[in-house]
Amino acid sequence: LMSNAEKLKQLCLRVLDRIEKSVESMPTEIRFLAKHLHSTVNKRFPSMAMKAVASYLFLRFFVPALVAPEVTLGEDASA
Repeated sequence: LMSNAEKLKQLCLRVLDRIEKSVESMPTEIRFLAKHLHSTVNKRFPSMAMKAVASYLFLRFFVPALVAPEVTLGEDASA
């Protein structure tokens, strides 16, 4: 029987894996923005470039979908 921590870890790994596999289907404009953000941050703070991109994507796309799925994903999302 897996502990709750192990279940959470496995779920997070599955989510991250799906995100990584979906990069090619991300709109070109968002990919361009992520690349620009990465290169800009990398010039001044090389160790923080990936964290900046991840934070941007998380705060702009994932948080709104988690907080208000009916607005982000449509009315059926809350059902």
